[in-house]
Amino acid sequence: MTVRHYIKIFDKLILCSINTSISVCSCHTEKNDLTLEKKKKGKQKATGIKRVYTHNNILVFDGNQKGNYSEKINRKNRPGGFCGFVRRCNMKEGLLKEIAAHGDRGAIVPISRFDELKSEIEALKTDKHNMFINWMAKYMTIPDGLDFQPRSLISVITPSPKIMFGFTYHGKLIHFMVPPQYLDMDLRDNEVLQYINAYLEPYGHRAAIFEKLPQKLLAVHSGLGQYGRNNLCYHEEYGSYIRILSYISDLPCDVADWFPIRRMDACENCHACVTACPTNAIESDHRIINTSICLTMMNEVPGEFPEWVPENAHNSLIGCMKCQDCCPANAHNKDNIVKGVTFSEEETKELLMHKDDEPYSDSLAAKIKVSGFFTDFLKVLPRNL
Repeated sequence: MTVRHYIKIFDKLILCSINTSISVCSCHTEKNDLTLEKKKKGKQKATGIKRVYTHNNILVFDGNQKGNYSEKINRKNRPGGFCGFVRRCNMKEGLLKEIAAHGDRGAIVPISRFDELKSEIEALKTDKHNMFINWMAKYMTIPDGLDFQPRSLISVITPSPKIMFGFTYHGKLIHFMVPPQYLDMDLRDNEVLQYINAYLEPYGHRAAIFEKLPQKLLAVHSGLGQYGRNNLCYHEEYGSYIRILSYISDLPCDVADWFPIRRMDACENCHACVTACPTNAIESDHRIINTSICLTMMNEVPGEFPEWVPENAHNSLIGCMKCQDCCPANAHNKDNIVKGVTFSEEETKELLMHKDDEPYSDSLAAKIKVSGFFTDFLKVLPRNL
Protein backbone atom coordinates (compact mmCIF):
# COMPACT_ATOMS: atom_id res chain seq x y z
CA MET A 1 0.00 0.00 0.00
CA THR A 2 1.43 3.37 -1.00
CA VAL A 3 1.64 6.57 1.03
CA ARG A 4 -1.11 8.02 -1.15
CA HIS A 5 -3.43 5.15 -0.11
CA TYR A 6 -2.70 5.79 3.55
CA ILE A 7 -3.53 9.46 3.14
CA LYS A 8 -6.86 8.61 1.52
CA ILE A 9 -7.68 6.18 4.33
CA PHE A 10 -6.78 8.81 6.90
CA ASP A 11 -9.15 11.29 5.25
CA LYS A 12 -11.94 8.71 5.33
CA LEU A 13 -11.22 7.95 8.98
CA ILE A 14 -11.62 11.57 9.99
CA LEU A 15 -14.88 11.83 8.05
CA CYS A 16 -16.26 8.62 9.62
CA SER A 17 -15.19 9.73 13.09
CA ILE A 18 -17.12 12.97 12.71
CA ASN A 19 -20.23 11.27 11.34
CA THR A 20 -20.42 8.58 14.02
CA SER A 21 -19.15 10.54 17.03
CA ILE A 22 -16.38 8.04 17.66
CA SER A 23 -14.00 9.22 20.35
CA VAL A 24 -10.32 8.44 19.90
CA CYS A 25 -9.37 5.71 22.32
CA SER A 26 -6.63 6.03 24.87
CA CYS A 27 -3.62 3.74 24.83
CA HIS A 28 -1.77 2.37 27.82
CA THR A 29 0.58 -0.51 28.56
CA GLU A 30 -0.50 -3.62 30.45
CA LYS A 31 1.68 -6.74 30.47
CA ASN A 32 3.28 -5.89 27.15
CA ASP A 33 -0.15 -5.29 25.57
CA LEU A 34 -1.76 -2.23 24.09
CA THR A 35 -5.21 -2.12 25.64
CA LEU A 36 -7.91 -0.23 23.82
CA GLU A 37 -10.66 1.15 25.96
CA LYS A 38 -13.88 2.48 24.55
CA LYS A 39 -14.51 5.89 26.07
CA LYS A 40 -18.20 5.82 25.22
CA LYS A 41 -20.51 2.95 26.09
CA GLY A 42 -22.93 1.41 23.67
CA LYS A 43 -22.69 0.25 20.10
CA GLN A 44 -21.22 2.42 17.43
CA LYS A 45 -22.26 2.69 13.84
CA ALA A 46 -20.17 0.58 11.44
CA THR A 47 -17.27 2.67 10.22
CA GLY A 48 -15.01 0.20 8.42
CA ILE A 49 -12.25 0.93 10.94
CA LYS A 50 -10.50 -1.58 13.14
CA ARG A 51 -8.17 -0.77 16.04
CA VAL A 52 -8.36 2.98 16.51
CA TYR A 53 -6.07 4.36 19.17
CA THR A 54 -3.44 6.95 19.96
CA HIS A 55 0.21 6.20 20.54
CA ASN A 56 2.68 8.96 21.43
CA ASN A 57 0.01 11.49 20.50
CA ILE A 58 -0.38 9.91 17.06
CA LEU A 59 -3.70 8.64 15.73
CA VAL A 60 -3.28 5.00 14.63
CA PHE A 61 -5.77 2.85 12.72
CA ASP A 62 -5.72 -0.43 10.84
CA GLY A 63 -7.96 -2.97 9.15
CA ASN A 64 -11.66 -3.20 8.44
CA GLN A 65 -14.08 -4.44 11.11
CA LYS A 66 -17.59 -3.52 12.22
CA GLY A 67 -18.88 -3.37 15.77
CA ASN A 68 -17.64 -2.34 19.20
CA TYR A 69 -14.06 -1.26 19.97
CA SER A 70 -12.64 -3.30 22.79
CA GLU A 71 -9.63 -5.55 22.22
CA LYS A 72 -6.01 -6.14 23.14
CA ILE A 73 -3.22 -5.89 20.62
CA ASN A 74 -0.03 -7.72 21.48
CA ARG A 75 3.12 -5.72 20.68
CA LYS A 76 4.99 -8.84 19.62
CA ASN A 77 2.35 -9.65 17.02
CA ARG A 78 2.41 -6.14 15.55
CA PRO A 79 6.05 -5.26 14.80
CA GLY A 80 5.19 -3.22 11.75
CA GLY A 81 2.06 -2.47 9.81
CA PHE A 82 0.70 1.02 9.69
CA CYS A 83 1.53 1.56 13.37
CA GLY A 84 5.21 1.04 12.60
CA PHE A 85 4.90 3.12 9.45
CA VAL A 86 3.57 6.09 11.46
CA ARG A 87 6.36 5.81 14.05
CA ARG A 88 9.02 5.71 11.35
CA CYS A 89 7.51 8.71 9.58
CA ASN A 90 7.42 10.70 12.79
CA MET A 91 11.04 9.90 13.64
CA LYS A 92 12.06 11.08 10.19
CA GLU A 93 9.98 14.24 10.35
CA GLY A 94 11.20 14.93 13.86
CA LEU A 95 14.83 14.67 12.76
CA LEU A 96 14.25 16.97 9.78
CA LYS A 97 12.68 19.53 12.14
CA GLU A 98 15.68 19.19 14.46
CA ILE A 99 18.03 19.84 11.55
CA ALA A 100 16.04 22.91 10.52
CA ALA A 101 16.01 24.18 14.12
CA HIS A 102 19.82 24.38 13.92
CA GLY A 103 19.66 26.53 10.79
CA ASP A 104 20.43 23.65 8.43
CA ARG A 105 18.33 21.78 5.87
CA GLY A 106 18.13 18.01 5.57
CA ALA A 107 16.74 15.05 3.67
CA ILE A 108 16.60 11.33 4.49
CA VAL A 109 16.52 8.56 1.87
CA PRO A 110 16.66 4.75 2.04
CA ILE A 111 20.10 3.11 2.07
CA SER A 112 19.16 1.39 -1.21
CA ARG A 113 19.77 4.73 -2.95
CA PHE A 114 23.50 4.27 -2.35
CA ASP A 115 23.65 1.61 -5.08
CA GLU A 116 21.83 3.94 -7.47
CA LEU A 117 24.33 6.71 -6.75
CA LYS A 118 27.18 4.29 -7.35
CA SER A 119 25.67 3.22 -10.67
CA GLU A 120 25.37 6.84 -11.77
CA ILE A 121 29.02 7.50 -10.93
CA GLU A 122 30.11 4.34 -12.75
CA ALA A 123 28.20 5.50 -15.83
CA LEU A 124 29.99 8.87 -15.73
CA LYS A 125 33.43 7.21 -15.92
CA THR A 126 33.18 7.44 -19.69
CA ASP A 127 32.78 11.23 -19.53
CA LYS A 128 35.64 13.17 -21.09
CA HIS A 129 36.17 15.05 -17.80
CA ASN A 130 36.30 12.00 -15.54
CA MET A 131 39.30 12.73 -13.29
CA PHE A 132 37.30 13.25 -10.09
CA ILE A 133 34.66 10.72 -11.12
CA ASN A 134 37.23 7.92 -11.36
CA TRP A 135 38.47 8.76 -7.88
CA MET A 136 34.96 8.77 -6.44
CA ALA A 137 34.01 5.49 -8.12
CA LYS A 138 37.04 3.81 -6.61
CA TYR A 139 36.27 4.84 -3.03
CA MET A 140 32.45 4.50 -2.96
CA THR A 141 31.94 1.80 -0.34
CA ILE A 142 29.85 1.44 2.80
CA PRO A 143 32.24 1.08 5.76
CA ASP A 144 32.48 -2.29 7.50
CA GLY A 145 33.21 -0.94 10.98
CA LEU A 146 29.75 0.46 11.74
CA ASP A 147 28.13 -0.67 14.97
CA PHE A 148 24.69 -0.65 13.38
CA GLN A 149 22.89 -1.96 10.30
CA PRO A 150 22.66 0.92 7.77
CA ARG A 151 19.10 1.72 6.73
CA SER A 152 19.24 5.32 5.56
CA LEU A 153 21.36 8.15 4.18
CA ILE A 154 21.04 11.65 5.63
CA SER A 155 21.99 14.65 3.50
CA VAL A 156 22.44 18.00 5.23
CA ILE A 157 23.06 21.43 3.74
CA THR A 158 24.53 23.95 6.14
CA PRO A 159 25.24 27.62 5.31
CA SER A 160 28.95 28.36 4.92
CA PRO A 161 29.84 32.03 4.38
CA LYS A 162 32.99 33.46 2.87
CA ILE A 163 35.65 34.55 5.37
CA MET A 164 37.86 37.61 4.91
CA PHE A 165 41.37 37.62 6.40
CA GLY A 166 43.77 40.55 6.70
CA PHE A 167 47.52 40.44 6.08
CA THR A 168 49.85 43.33 6.84
CA TYR A 169 52.52 43.59 4.16
CA HIS A 170 54.99 46.48 3.71
CA GLY A 171 52.88 48.58 6.02
CA LYS A 172 49.63 48.00 4.13
CA LEU A 173 46.67 45.90 5.22
CA ILE A 174 45.62 43.60 2.39
CA HIS A 175 42.48 41.46 2.54
CA PHE A 176 42.05 38.03 1.01
CA MET A 177 39.01 35.78 0.85
CA VAL A 178 38.62 32.13 1.79
CA PRO A 179 35.65 30.56 -0.02
CA PRO A 180 32.85 28.68 1.76
CA GLN A 181 33.31 25.22 3.33
CA TYR A 182 37.11 25.23 3.65
CA LEU A 183 37.48 26.36 7.24
CA ASP A 184 34.46 24.62 8.79
CA MET A 185 35.39 21.27 7.29
CA ASP A 186 35.74 18.97 10.29
CA LEU A 187 34.19 21.20 12.95
CA ARG A 188 30.79 21.58 11.30
CA ASP A 189 30.61 17.91 10.28
CA ASN A 190 30.95 16.84 13.90
CA GLU A 191 28.65 19.55 15.25
CA VAL A 192 25.84 18.36 13.00
CA LEU A 193 26.54 14.71 13.84
CA GLN A 194 26.32 15.56 17.52
CA TYR A 195 22.84 17.04 17.37
CA ILE A 196 21.62 14.33 14.98
CA ASN A 197 22.68 11.61 17.42
CA ALA A 198 21.26 13.57 20.35
CA TYR A 199 17.89 13.26 18.61
CA LEU A 200 18.28 9.64 17.43
CA GLU A 201 19.77 7.93 20.48
CA PRO A 202 16.66 8.12 22.70
CA TYR A 203 14.89 6.14 19.94
CA GLY A 204 17.69 3.56 19.88
CA HIS A 205 19.25 4.74 16.61
CA ARG A 206 22.56 6.28 15.58
CA ALA A 207 24.29 8.01 12.68
CA ALA A 208 27.90 8.30 11.51
CA ILE A 209 29.74 10.62 9.14
CA PHE A 210 29.78 9.11 5.65
CA GLU A 211 31.69 11.00 2.96
CA LYS A 212 32.46 8.22 0.47
CA LEU A 213 29.68 9.14 -1.89
CA PRO A 214 28.87 12.00 -4.30
CA GLN A 215 27.44 14.51 -1.84
CA LYS A 216 26.19 16.99 -4.44
CA LEU A 217 24.45 14.24 -6.37
CA LEU A 218 22.74 12.96 -3.20
CA ALA A 219 21.63 16.48 -2.22
CA VAL A 220 20.13 17.14 -5.66
CA HIS A 221 18.39 13.76 -5.88
CA SER A 222 16.92 14.21 -2.39
CA GLY A 223 15.50 17.62 -3.27
CA LEU A 224 17.78 19.85 -1.21
CA GLY A 225 19.22 21.68 -4.18
CA GLN A 226 19.79 21.91 -7.91
CA TYR A 227 22.89 22.10 -10.07
CA GLY A 228 24.26 25.28 -11.55
CA ARG A 229 26.02 25.41 -14.89
CA ASN A 230 29.26 25.46 -12.89
CA ASN A 231 28.33 21.99 -11.54
CA LEU A 232 27.92 23.31 -7.99
CA CYS A 233 24.88 22.57 -5.87
CA TYR A 234 22.60 25.52 -5.13
CA HIS A 235 20.14 25.77 -2.28
CA GLU A 236 17.22 28.15 -2.85
CA GLU A 237 17.95 30.01 0.40
CA TYR A 238 21.73 29.80 0.75
CA GLY A 239 22.81 29.65 -2.89
CA SER A 240 26.14 27.87 -3.43
CA TYR A 241 27.63 29.29 -0.22
CA ILE A 242 27.04 26.00 1.55
CA ARG A 243 28.69 22.92 2.91
CA ILE A 244 27.07 19.59 2.02
CA LEU A 245 27.32 16.93 4.72
CA SER A 246 26.33 13.28 4.51
CA TYR A 247 25.65 10.67 7.17
CA ILE A 248 24.71 7.01 7.31
CA SER A 249 22.25 5.76 9.91
CA ASP A 250 20.14 2.84 11.13
CA LEU A 251 17.10 5.13 11.19
CA PRO A 252 14.40 3.23 9.27
CA CYS A 253 13.45 4.85 5.98
CA ASP A 254 11.03 3.02 3.73
CA VAL A 255 10.15 5.72 1.23
CA ALA A 256 11.42 9.19 0.34
CA ASP A 257 11.31 11.61 -2.54
CA TRP A 258 13.98 11.02 -5.20
CA PHE A 259 14.19 13.71 -7.84
CA PRO A 260 15.85 13.55 -11.25
CA ILE A 261 19.08 15.46 -11.79
CA ARG A 262 18.11 19.07 -12.37
CA ARG A 263 19.83 22.27 -13.36
CA MET A 264 18.40 25.59 -12.16
CA ASP A 265 15.96 27.23 -14.54
CA ALA A 266 17.99 30.43 -14.17
CA CYS A 267 20.88 28.72 -15.98
CA GLU A 268 18.88 28.24 -19.18
CA ASN A 269 19.79 31.60 -20.68
CA CYS A 270 22.70 32.52 -18.40
CA HIS A 271 26.39 31.89 -19.09
CA ALA A 272 27.91 34.22 -16.50
CA CYS A 273 30.03 31.50 -14.90
CA VAL A 274 31.33 30.35 -18.29
CA THR A 275 32.51 33.87 -19.06
CA ALA A 276 33.94 34.48 -15.60
CA CYS A 277 35.97 31.25 -15.31
CA PRO A 278 39.65 32.31 -15.56
CA THR A 279 40.81 28.95 -16.94
CA ASN A 280 37.85 28.07 -19.20
CA ALA A 281 37.05 24.98 -17.14
CA ILE A 282 33.27 25.44 -17.53
CA GLU A 283 31.73 24.46 -20.86
CA SER A 284 28.27 25.74 -21.80
CA ASP A 285 27.08 22.49 -23.32
CA HIS A 286 28.60 20.03 -20.84
CA ARG A 287 27.40 19.05 -17.37
CA ILE A 288 30.79 18.11 -15.88
CA ILE A 289 33.48 20.78 -15.63
CA ASN A 290 37.08 20.18 -16.60
CA THR A 291 38.59 19.74 -13.14
CA SER A 292 42.07 19.20 -14.59
CA ILE A 293 42.28 22.92 -15.44
CA CYS A 294 39.96 24.28 -12.72
CA LEU A 295 41.72 26.97 -10.68
CA THR A 296 40.14 25.63 -7.48
CA MET A 297 41.93 22.30 -7.96
CA MET A 298 45.26 24.00 -8.73
CA ASN A 299 44.99 26.21 -5.67
CA GLU A 300 44.52 23.17 -3.42
CA VAL A 301 47.58 21.25 -4.61
CA PRO A 302 51.22 22.22 -3.82
CA GLY A 303 53.57 22.97 -6.69
CA GLU A 304 54.10 25.61 -9.33
CA PHE A 305 51.17 27.02 -11.25
CA PRO A 306 51.19 26.31 -15.00
CA GLU A 307 52.57 29.21 -17.00
CA TRP A 308 49.34 29.54 -18.99
CA VAL A 309 47.32 30.52 -15.88
CA PRO A 310 46.84 34.32 -15.99
CA GLU A 311 48.36 36.23 -13.07
CA ASN A 312 45.09 38.04 -12.46
CA ALA A 313 43.17 34.75 -12.23
CA HIS A 314 43.91 34.33 -8.53
CA ASN A 315 41.19 35.72 -6.28
CA SER A 316 41.19 33.65 -3.07
CA LEU A 317 43.67 32.25 -0.57
CA ILE A 318 42.56 28.79 -1.66
CA GLY A 319 40.07 27.62 -4.25
CA CYS A 320 38.31 30.15 -6.47
CA MET A 321 35.20 32.33 -6.21
CA LYS A 322 34.86 33.58 -9.79
CA CYS A 323 31.98 31.37 -10.92
CA GLN A 324 30.07 31.81 -7.66
CA ASP A 325 30.33 35.55 -7.08
CA CYS A 326 29.10 36.32 -10.61
CA CYS A 327 26.12 33.97 -10.33
CA PRO A 328 22.66 35.63 -10.15
CA ALA A 329 21.50 32.81 -7.86
CA ASN A 330 23.99 34.09 -5.26
CA ALA A 331 23.05 37.76 -5.55
CA HIS A 332 21.12 37.74 -2.26
CA ASN A 333 24.03 36.14 -0.36
CA LYS A 334 27.09 37.58 -2.08
CA ASP A 335 27.81 40.11 0.66
CA ASN A 336 27.48 37.61 3.49
CA ILE A 337 31.11 37.75 4.58
CA VAL A 338 32.54 36.88 7.98
CA LYS A 339 35.56 38.79 9.24
CA GLY A 340 38.51 36.57 10.11
CA VAL A 341 41.70 37.35 11.99
CA THR A 342 44.30 39.89 10.89
CA PHE A 343 47.97 38.94 10.70
CA SER A 344 50.69 41.42 11.65
CA GLU A 345 53.66 42.31 9.45
CA GLU A 346 55.87 39.83 11.30
CA GLU A 347 53.26 37.07 11.16
CA THR A 348 52.65 37.62 7.44
CA LYS A 349 56.39 37.42 6.78
CA GLU A 350 56.62 34.18 8.77
CA LEU A 351 53.76 32.67 6.74
CA LEU A 352 55.42 33.64 3.46
CA MET A 353 58.80 32.19 4.46
CA HIS A 354 57.56 29.11 6.27
CA LYS A 355 58.87 25.64 5.39
CA ASP A 356 56.84 22.48 5.99
CA ASP A 357 59.27 21.00 8.53
CA GLU A 358 59.52 24.16 10.64
CA PRO A 359 57.33 24.94 13.68
CA TYR A 360 55.41 28.21 13.84
CA SER A 361 56.08 30.78 16.55
CA ASP A 362 53.75 30.49 19.53
CA SER A 363 51.79 33.66 18.69
CA LEU A 364 51.32 32.69 15.04
CA ALA A 365 50.42 29.10 15.94
CA ALA A 366 47.67 30.40 18.24
CA LYS A 367 46.30 32.67 15.53
CA ILE A 368 46.37 29.86 12.95
CA LYS A 369 44.34 27.70 15.32
CA VAL A 370 41.72 30.43 15.73
CA SER A 371 41.58 30.99 11.96
CA GLY A 372 40.81 27.34 11.26
CA PHE A 373 43.66 26.90 8.75
CA PHE A 374 44.18 23.15 8.33
CA THR A 375 47.35 21.24 7.41
CA ASP A 376 46.80 20.96 3.64
CA PHE A 377 45.80 24.63 3.50
CA LEU A 378 49.00 25.65 5.28
CA LYS A 379 51.04 23.71 2.72
CA VAL A 380 49.81 25.90 -0.15
CA LEU A 381 49.34 29.15 1.81
CA PRO A 382 52.87 30.59 1.26
CA ARG A 383 52.59 30.07 -2.51
CA ASN A 384 48.98 31.28 -2.76
CA LEU A 385 49.58 34.29 -0.50
